[in-house]
Amino acid sequence: MLTNRTLLTAAHCLRNFDQEKNIVTVGANDLNSDDWSSHRQEMSISHVISHPDYDGTTAYFDVAIIHTVDDIDFDNESGVKPACLSNEK
Repeated sequence: MLTNRTLLTAAHCLRNFDQEKNIVTVGANDLNSDDWSSHRQEMSISHVISHPDYDGTTAYFDVAIIHTVDDIDFDNESGVKPACLSNEK
């Protein structure tokens, strides 16, 4: 997570992206578990942006951004929080 509505992912994960069917899940360690964590959040996706130079054959520039419809609730207790990015050059 980069912000409360922006996530970084691999572009190849969005090859079969369908806005009607796909969601983002945060706060869960095992997506196959029936035991839902109280910290688990499922978010609808507003839109996605793959790197313009992404090459599915070579996997160069294999990066994309996912924007969610709603804010993700950051919870330090469960570890749901944005990535810590350096400001140093």
